[in-house]
Amino acid sequence: MVVLIVLGALIGGGFYAKQVLDKRQSEIERAESEAKARAAAAEAEMDRFGHLSILSSIPPNAVIMQNGEPLLAQTGSGAWTELRAGQATRISNIKIEEDQTLQYTLVAEGHRPYTLSIGPSDWLPQPGTGDFEKAYSSVRLEPISAPVLKNCEAIAALGPAFANACSWKVSEEIATRLDYERIYNTRLRGKLIIKSDPPGARVLFLAKPLMLRTADGTEVQATTSTIADKPLEVSIVGKNLAGEDKFIDITDELSVRLELEGHDPYLTTFSHFQWHCTPRTDAMPDLNVLADPLQYPLPVKLDPTAPDLLHHLCDYTYVVDAKLRKTAPPEEAPK
Repeated sequence: MVVLIVLGALIGGGFYAKQVLDKRQSEIERAESEAKARAAAAEAEMDRFGHLSILSSIPPNAVIMQNGEPLLAQTGSGAWTELRAGQATRISNIKIEEDQTLQYTLVAEGHRPYTLSIGPSDWLPQPGTGDFEKAYSSVRLEPISAPVLKNCEAIAALGPAFANACSWKVSEEIATRLDYERIYNTRLRGKLIIKSDPPGARVLFLAKPLMLRTADGTEVQATTSTIADKPLEVSIVGKNLAGEDKFIDITDELSVRLELEGHDPYLTTFSHFQWHCTPRTDAMPDLNVLADPLQYPLPVKLDPTAPDLLHHLCDYTYVVDAKLRKTAPPEEAPK
């Protein structure tokens, strides 16, 4: 009898102990589950940030826009410049909103704008970092296939070289600028239109002060106009080695820098495919005569036998429209 009582006590005690252990294990599992749920909820409430890479565009160096304005990036020298799709263009720390689709538009002369739409689910997590990433490579913009000239029947009367002018497409004219200069030993000229907000910024061309001659013959550094509806327009940028007026060649690699007290400098660089062609469709009596280079800088024929092609009917312009940023005050030294 005593043995049975002891055996029953042992069995009962073991059963009780198991119940206690099972209950404790259940409490641990429930606590872990609740902790994971709290962590997930906290993570969901935390702001998420992503990094967008746009690795080149076709055509190259398309300007990246957001909400109709070009995005700006600061160069190593402290100047701000428009952000373009290059080999390693990256936009960092973009806040990811769960109910918002972000849109970035790439813009290039002679091509239709191309919009990148990025939804919350498009971002890819980067293991071990907590960051998110989205990358595009070689974004291709659609060329504008419309004719450069309209109502251009009269152009054919200018000579055999213009017989096919009406069939030229916008993208074709841009693509052949370098070829035209190289094959026919000709220089294509253009006019810069330069604006800044606020106005009054000093202008540097190819890293040198752009000097203009006043009515009394003195030279002053050019500035963006203080009259809103009259931007600075420049066709001549100094003298060449022969002492002659030096016109802007649109196929050169060019740069314009703007400087204004109390503001960070602004820098823009551009090349042959970024100039805009405004066609002249009025029949001119003689395209070989340079009537008024300031109003209409015709191409210069270094080879007199070069034909008059569509490029002779283009007013080439490039617009610099800079929004200058106020210089941030220096940070105070810690006390």
